[in-house]
Amino acid sequence: MRLQEEYFNRHKLVGVPLVEHSSHGALLLRTFDPDVWQSRWILLSIEWNDNQYHPGHYQVDFNMPIHDGHIKGRLFSKLFPTKLAWDEYEDFFLNWSRQLKSTRPVSGSREVVLCAWEMFVYCYDSWFLKQQSELKEMLFDSLDMDRTLSARYISYQDTLIQLSTHHPAVLKAWKYEVLAQVQHYSDWLVKLVESQCSTPRSK
Repeated sequence: MRLQEEYFNRHKLVGVPLVEHSSHGALLLRTFDPDVWQSRWILLSIEWNDNQYHPGHYQVDFNMPIHDGHIKGRLFSKLFPTKLAWDEYEDFFLNWSRQLKSTRPVSGSREVVLCAWEMFVYCYDSWFLKQQSELKEMLFDSLDMDRTLSARYISYQDTLIQLSTHHPAVLKAWKYEVLAQVQHYSDWLVKLVESQCSTPRSK
């Protein structure tokens, strides 16, 4: 338990928005209104940048996956890149989370991986379409929201095995261009957004 969490628990302070400082962070959001967002997903990334001669700063980026981005040479478009001084960081996330509309944060380790996987498939859509039926069947099972989370995750793992055997370059792109971006997932930011956001949770 972090120091501030222990303090809040000890004094029975409930519902206090908590912002944590970290050198790396990420958050996945699902969007629900195409009139507001041009993407079904948003990947938020946080990086602390040290500077030898000046104070360091946080870099906050909002990334949206590009359909068939592998053909276009990049998988994400970067929107609203934001540079924050250390003393701007907390207010930024408190204000941002209050104003956020038509989205829900993704939580749970497997849910995060499968959501990132959905984005990756979107970026490689035409490539997967050309593959053999065995691979596509496993792929479709990994994306099928009517299946249980466990069943989807098993199909996802089976798809990775196929990629490692027959298409290692695609597997490498998944691991280093997408999965790596959610390795330092900001659970504190999930809680912050959920405490501020009024959008009903999707099924």
